[in-house]
Amino acid sequence: MIEGDPFSSYLNDGRALVWVWRVCGTLRQNEKSIQAITSRTHPPDVYVFADNGNSEWVCRPIAELSIANLKAQGYVEQFCLGRVIPRKWPLAKRH
Repeated sequence: MIEGDPFSSYLNDGRALVWVWRVCGTLRQNEKSIQAITSRTHPPDVYVFADNGNSEWVCRPIAELSIANLKAQGYVEQFCLGRVIPRKWPLAKRH
């Protein structure tokens, strides 16, 4: 899934970003496959998104992932892996 994030909602760093997400279903129902996917080696710029079904979510680098902590905190609904599409073109100057 491709998603625009013009207000930096996920990273809160002020950058307008475009994300590519791999939707993995819910952690509640797909824990085994999510563990298999996340146990593989990933680049450091891969992020984990998890929500709790109450409009509360977390987005952290995969290096910080702890499935046990997500479960303990109730983030067992939607689970995704994502990367930012790097911007390699300069913004046009307005005159």
